[in-house]
Amino acid sequence: MDTGIARTCSGGLRGALNWLLVGLFEWNLVTEIFGTGTVTDVIYVIVGIAGLMMLPRLFAELRVGTHRTRPTGA
Repeated sequence: MDTGIARTCSGGLRGALNWLLVGLFEWNLVTEIFGTGTVTDVIYVIVGIAGLMMLPRLFAELRVGTHRTRPTGA
């Protein structure tokens, strides 16, 4: 796995864990660490962009009809 994909997955995983904590315990790790304000907003934007960067990979995995149904060649 190249480093770009690894970083994107890492950012998405952190975002998912934060939302898990918010959903289960109504406790936001990002605001606990960084408080409210610009830094927190920037972190949310970075995690959001990481999620969007994973969409093409998701669609590539879900692509249907790319295999050949009949053999080709000699």
